[in-house]
Amino acid sequence: MLDKIVSKVPVKYHSALRRGLLFVAFFAGDFGLLFFIGFTEEKEETGLLIKKTIYHPLSERLGYLAGSIVLIIIALICLLLAWKITTIGGRFKKYIGMIQGVDRIELQRLAEMTNSSPRDVADDLQNMIDSEFIENYYIDYKNEILVNRSSASKKLKKISVKCQQCGATNEVILGMTERCEYCDSPLVY
Repeated sequence: MLDKIVSKVPVKYHSALRRGLLFVAFFAGDFGLLFFIGFTEEKEETGLLIKKTIYHPLSERLGYLAGSIVLIIIALICLLLAWKITTIGGRFKKYIGMIQGVDRIELQRLAEMTNSSPRDVADDLQNMIDSEFIENYYIDYKNEILVNRSSASKKLKKISVKCQQCGATNEVILGMTERCEYCDSPLVY
């Protein structure tokens, strides 16, 4: 489940998010340990010349234990999310290695190569496209393939489509999902 949530974060924010999560994990973990130390101290001595020992009953120290547990859980969650972001970045780099120099590739084939479902592969690739991590690619959802735009424009047929929203005429490649140049609404053809 965390994988799905983290994979929706645009790639360009992964590095900053990972650093931020590690920063929060470090401080939450440190303060959690300090709270735990506060919980374990049963007595404290005060005064410079005359020493006085104050005993703290367990009921007064339970707040420290609760705070410690909450902060350590926050630290662990942040570490887990940072690790997930790192693994997603590695997965994205694998995709780049698989698609470089390829005009088109089936999502099913990529899924088999990565031991993932075609839906997860499509989600990852769409995130990479939306984040401009990979350029000149689009996903043909109808045929379930990833297509390189630069090679597609040479081989595929172009048609003119009238936008249903603003009425402008747009030139699109047949079979490719496009948006209107003028109003950015999806083109239907």
